[in-house]
Amino acid sequence: MSDNIHVCATLAPIKITQYYRIALVQFWRGQKEPLRPYPLHWVLYVETGPGVGNTYQIVGDQSTYTFRMTMNQPLANKEDYRGCCYLGRVSEAKLPRMGAILAKIEVFRNCPVWNSHDWVETALRTLRDSGFPVHSEEEVRHGRLQDEMLWQLEDWPGIEGVVEFVGYQYLECVIHSKSRRLRIESQ
Repeated sequence: MSDNIHVCATLAPIKITQYYRIALVQFWRGQKEPLRPYPLHWVLYVETGPGVGNTYQIVGDQSTYTFRMTMNQPLANKEDYRGCCYLGRVSEAKLPRMGAILAKIEVFRNCPVWNSHDWVETALRTLRDSGFPVHSEEEVRHGRLQDEMLWQLEDWPGIEGVVEFVGYQYLECVIHSKSRRLRIESQ
């Protein structure tokens, strides 16, 4: 036997770290009139097993917003699901810390221009600042997330033409984001 080969009497089991993807998921909330929907509801979702995961979100309305976390449950309101994008990852061991961090994010009430989109942006920035592998600030900038999620909505079956959201005067129409994306892609 060569001097460079060592025989192990026993092999210790190797624990492989399980990682889960952090997803931004959006849900339909209805519309005031055709092609004028209310801003879609955004949540962070970490799928922890087949068909189940942890959901982190604010619930309520402008005067009652509160943080809610559900653990290892199916994604609620599947019929209102309107797309998602993956923004980072979290290890199984750090899921409790992630939940604790998200539970401490400030929630604003009675502020007409603040909603679940703003909470998600703050949540992602806070997770990144806390050492979680979340996409760069440039990638999760509010306008960029809005743009990506508008594309998700526009591509959804039954949604056709320009979508302009009700009650959020700072949100651009899909047609503007579409023309901007086409200009970028053609360069």
